[in-house]
Amino acid sequence: MVIDHLDAVWRAALAASADEAVAEGVTTEVLRRAAHDATAHELIRDAVLAAVRTEPAPPFAAMGGAQREAVALARIAGCRIDEVAATLGVGDRAARGLLTEGLRSTLRPHRASVRRTLPPALGCGSAAS
Repeated sequence: MVIDHLDAVWRAALAASADEAVAEGVTTEVLRRAAHDATAHELIRDAVLAAVRTEPAPPFAAMGGAQREAVALARIAGCRIDEVAATLGVGDRAARGLLTEGLRSTLRPHRASVRRTLPPALGCGSAAS
């Protein structure tokens, strides 16, 4: 029965949006539209997709739309590549590309690769004197 999956659907929607009001609205809508015999996985997938499209959580906000959806489906809903591809209407190769680019967009430059300006050596005076 669909209502048995209420908690899991709500938690997935909350993870995708980081907003309780959005998670509540998405959960209500997903459960209302769901077939009586829908599986937890199907409901979670639908909730994650709806939540990340409505108001993505900060980790997903920096990604492009399709990348955001692909990463959220894989990471939160636990979808395999073929499921991500089918849900987004793309091929497996395109789904892999979306996942790769989405995850790359979250990387920050390594601290050692950022240029630094060193402070003046002690005892050398300063430019203000």
